[in-house]
Amino acid sequence: MGKTIRIGIDFGTSYSFAGFQHGDFVMPLIPAKERYGIPSVFYYDGTSKLVGRMAEKRGKNKPDCVVYSIKRNLGQKALSVGGRVFSVKEVVKEIISYIIQCAEEQLKTVYMEEYDSIEAVITVPVEFLEPELNLIREAASEVVLGNGTNLQITGVLKEPVAAAIEYFGIKKEEKVNILVYDLGGGTFDAALVCASPEGEFPYKVIDQDGDRKLGGDDWDRMLAMWMAARYREMFQAEPSFEILEQLLREAKTYKEDLTELEAVNDEVMIEGEYLPVEITRAEFEKLTKPLLDRSLMKLRRLLERNPDTKIDHVILTGGSSYMPQVKKALESCGLFKKGTDILLVEPEHAIAYGAARFAATRRADAVSKKVVVEKKLIELRATHSYGILYSNYKTRTEFLGLFIYKGDKLPVSVKKHSATGYENHRKVVFKIYESDYDGKEKFIEASKGHQIMSVTMMRKEENVPAGTISEDTMSLTEDGILTFESKDIVSGMEVKKMTSVKRNL
Repeated sequence: MGKTIRIGIDFGTSYSFAGFQHGDFVMPLIPAKERYGIPSVFYYDGTSKLVGRMAEKRGKNKPDCVVYSIKRNLGQKALSVGGRVFSVKEVVKEIISYIIQCAEEQLKTVYMEEYDSIEAVITVPVEFLEPELNLIREAASEVVLGNGTNLQITGVLKEPVAAAIEYFGIKKEEKVNILVYDLGGGTFDAALVCASPEGEFPYKVIDQDGDRKLGGDDWDRMLAMWMAARYREMFQAEPSFEILEQLLREAKTYKEDLTELEAVNDEVMIEGEYLPVEITRAEFEKLTKPLLDRSLMKLRRLLERNPDTKIDHVILTGGSSYMPQVKKALESCGLFKKGTDILLVEPEHAIAYGAARFAATRRADAVSKKVVVEKKLIELRATHSYGILYSNYKTRTEFLGLFIYKGDKLPVSVKKHSATGYENHRKVVFKIYESDYDGKEKFIEASKGHQIMSVTMMRKEENVPAGTISEDTMSLTEDGILTFESKDIVSGMEVKKMTSVKRNL
């Protein structure tokens, strides 16, 4: 059997990064010139396909040929780029293919590694739903390596959990609780993770939460809107789409400048005219305070759910955590005891590096096609609730009966019973739902979830009395495989189906 390299991939909204564990250390797998990572940008002009820095550069003058922040738009069915329609999965695959191309080049030229296959753990935001996770995993699994074999995905890891793994891998602290504050380009995530060396797992996820529509992109957009207002005031005209795109690009640069500088005093040339841009860091922080407050609301909710968890350190990660306002807000928000360490930990690298450490504990079995866990590293929890859609035939209402709750330790398996509602109910369709609900009620409104699969039982008997019982079991593994099976108590008939939830790692 040939050598396998196991890597971690942070597929980011703005930048992507990859790394692999080399001995006790994790090493980068991107070109040295890429400070933040590989821009997650795709370009197509009818002839050329580009990804990364060149796509970003070429797209400045052709906004209809470039795709930014695809990770925020995974729900779209298709995208028109350079006069051609691409599926979202195609664009994601192009970006991940380029990440792997760069990784292979680094493995061969920098680390002199010879290998036959690459296995990867890829990271995702806490709040991503099953369809988005499936899209990313499927796109990554279709990536072809230089030797003609496919990239193998051995796990999908939550971004703040990956950052926690990297922190503990560096600090090797014992018996501490950390709160990971992960503000990336497109999403905000938070996780409570503890080190527990005396237990079965070195680390445990206590709880996690996030906002899938909050990230550095929103800070850029807020500043771009401020600049657009100045444009309207100065030129007495509405900025075109092309001008708004230019202002958004400039806003990102000014945001990064204000991380280092107290003020920006510049001019932007727009169609031969100059637009003055004069803004202080204090003004920028006031302008974007509502965005920062949204992240603090998520933290407050997370901590209120876990009142007995003492926070020893707050770990800042994600490129947008560089903004000085983030640390200042956390120091003054009153959510932590006085003197709690608030540490900036490798914002661009921590997530990919933690994924690489996690990947090093797993392998794909060539025979069974299953993921084999070689070393237990972290105890994981369900990030969503799962249940069945039930109907009340008398009131004609629908509701969800929950089996698995957000926060349940994985793996988990729950068995319940259901009954037919009327005579001769031979065909029963079990509709399996996923929900963001984080309470403990047995039944919730159907509108609080969405269907992810269905399982059909067709009984052979002609006469099925009302009230015929079936035994229903729902299970969720550490690898994110959700299984539902039902057994007719009378006839012994069984049905079973599973789906890759791919979110709970």
